[in-house]
Amino acid sequence: MHFDRKLVRHFFLFIALMMSGVATAQAQSIQFTVRFEGRLDCYQPSWIKNVPISADFVGVLNPDGSASAQMKQTAARVLSSTVNFEGSLGGTPMSAPGGTSEIRVAGKRSLRLTWNLPNNQIITQITVAGQSCSASFESKLRPGQSQHTLYARSKFYYCDSPRIMKTTCRVASVTTGTAPQVGASDGGCYKELSNGTIIKVC
Repeated sequence: MHFDRKLVRHFFLFIALMMSGVATAQAQSIQFTVRFEGRLDCYQPSWIKNVPISADFVGVLNPDGSASAQMKQTAARVLSSTVNFEGSLGGTPMSAPGGTSEIRVAGKRSLRLTWNLPNNQIITQITVAGQSCSASFESKLRPGQSQHTLYARSKFYYCDSPRIMKTTCRVASVTTGTAPQVGASDGGCYKELSNGTIIKVC
């Protein structure tokens, strides 16, 4: 009987340790939100100058090396694309609006999100340190190209590189919800006509 009690005690200790390990592993998943705000000039198919542009990310970086994220990029509140990123260390590109997307995980606390477009790559680097994080945004031209591409509403826009003016990055306990809209004060001043031309109306 003494042996049975000892066995039962060890069994429950083992279960407790296993549950503790699962909880620890779950706690190590890092959820994040990132927001970039800036201005943009485009020249084709329509001429738009100094319009507000934003990119909002929500995502999770898991301890097993997998990660997923979603980006919503909006210019002048009428040009918008949503790009999904899914993968792990050494993952392959997946289909995205106007091209492909890929995610590269570097260790347990850093990842690189790339939206591959015809003329350029839109690259976001996110690094987490404790309860804070940092992020960078770059539109990198491909060799021989001089204009950056932006894809929205099933067509390409040819632009200068976005001018990023504000970056917000935070580690979040929850990644659900709607990202805030950028440029609400002046983004509504732009309207897209039936021929694709964007005009300022206020």
